[in-house]
Amino acid sequence: MAIWRVKFFVLGLLLFVAISAQAQTNFRSNGTGGGTWSSTTTWQVESPNGSNNWIAASSYPTSSSNTIQIRSGDVVTNSISVTIDQTTIDVGGTVTSTFILTLANVPNALTVNGTLSVSGVGTVTSPAAADLVINGTYIHARNSGTIPPATWNSGSLCSITGMTSSTPSGLNPPGGFSKFNWNCPGQTDVAYFAGNLTSVASDLTISSTNGQQILFATGPAGPNLTIGGNLQIDGNSRIGIVTSGTGGIVNVAGDFNYNSTNATGSQLKTTGDYTINVSGNFNMNSPGGSLIFSGGSGTTGTLTRQALNFIPTPVQYRPLLTLRSAHPLL
Repeated sequence: MAIWRVKFFVLGLLLFVAISAQAQTNFRSNGTGGGTWSSTTTWQVESPNGSNNWIAASSYPTSSSNTIQIRSGDVVTNSISVTIDQTTIDVGGTVTSTFILTLANVPNALTVNGTLSVSGVGTVTSPAAADLVINGTYIHARNSGTIPPATWNSGSLCSITGMTSSTPSGLNPPGGFSKFNWNCPGQTDVAYFAGNLTSVASDLTISSTNGQQILFATGPAGPNLTIGGNLQIDGNSRIGIVTSGTGGIVNVAGDFNYNSTNATGSQLKTTGDYTINVSGNFNMNSPGGSLIFSGGSGTTGTLTRQALNFIPTPVQYRPLLTLRSAHPLL
């Protein structure tokens, strides 16, 4: 009987060691297109760590694993609740979360050199900005939800593509965004930024609002927004800098390019006052579209820029717009 106890003990010990080794090993995606996070066929493990000998995995990676790598060309979809750390998405690799992807509260828990996307009811929970480092692209392909706290390094892109009726939160990360793009062809309601978008180090591009508006602020105080590159309004997009209040300031280090073809047009201000400082040129090429610089009683506006270039388009200045430029207005 004692011999059997010893055998069972040894067997149990070996099983424990095997499971522990699998848990602490390095994981990488399969290199053949990826798959779902919870499928073992999506993953390979290094045996032993550091050997560069990769074999089929018998489990999926979690924060109990060692390193996790999503390789170029692989798309891994997460539809479970899972916590991860020491994870890297390579350039050309993609992780899409349709449920709950939680980052351990450690610096660089997830480094995105490729693409991180959320859709459906997907979330990425990041306890601190240092836990999620984005060098590539984050895509918010869902309505509402929260853009996770992150460190947005130079050249990274935050792309909002899924808003329909409810604006996502998280528009004011520590340190601001690098590049920001709004492209929501399914938008059915006004997007309210509520003054929260304050810093974009490079270009801010509004590609599509489906004819709806983006209101950067609604009052009583206007937005204070700094853009390190160009402000670009394209497609059928409409924007409003602020609807009421005073002191709205938008600083654009590059050009302000207004190319929207929306006939209803954008209205930069309804009441109160605002200032738009454009270090480059103001360019308007908006066939069929219109832009109201100032509207409503008691509105004053200041547009400071270099050249002012219009391709014939309905432009309305009311009741008062001050133009300041290093060049004469032709």
